[in-house]
Amino acid sequence: MYVYVRMMRDHGRPIEPRKRRSTPPIYGDVRIETSRSEDLGRQAEIARLVQSNPLESSVIPPLLDVALHGMSTNGFVLTGYEIIDGIAYAQSWWCLAEDGSADT
Repeated sequence: MYVYVRMMRDHGRPIEPRKRRSTPPIYGDVRIETSRSEDLGRQAEIARLVQSNPLESSVIPPLLDVALHGMSTNGFVLTGYEIIDGIAYAQSWWCLAEDGSADT
């Protein structure tokens, strides 16, 4: 599903709403699948954001053990965690069907 994604955390810490709104969202195809995670050494629900070629890697770190946290008319929030330099951090993606300029 093609959406605009705003990351809601930076290394596990919440990004202030004003800063989050001022950062341009990333447009891409959100794909969720159950597959083996090398980082976890097991099967996991994994969300990836791909911009053009489906064979490309994710443009931002994938969300591991992803879950749908909330959904409304024009968007939804996915939560999970990402691995950066071998460390797991909480992360949420705010996915918007529109142009990504919502005010929340």
